[in-house]
Amino acid sequence: MRIHVFSSSGEAYDHSQWREDIKDGDLLFVPSETIAGWLLGAWPVAATEHRGEFHTIDFVAVNDHSEATQLRNKARQVRATFIEYLDEDWAWDLNALYDAKEWESARL
Repeated sequence: MRIHVFSSSGEAYDHSQWREDIKDGDLLFVPSETIAGWLLGAWPVAATEHRGEFHTIDFVAVNDHSEATQLRNKARQVRATFIEYLDEDWAWDLNALYDAKEWESARL
């Protein structure tokens, strides 16, 4: 399981459809939209209340109780990992510098 971070849910969705390094079960984070999810088969699904372009899972519609439990557990794991990620301010700040192309002047 890998974490992939994107600037928008649309970008995350698009990249999940063609990038070979994004695999089933990988986590997809969009901090700017407060969205966390994972790739479920071929579909990015949201584990957070905000979903953006991601799909949602209707746990009631899942017929198999053990499958529904597995999906709920995965959603909890994704949310917990997202919270940990957001708490790492240094990583967010560094990514912001890279995105703004200011990392060279900051000597990072």
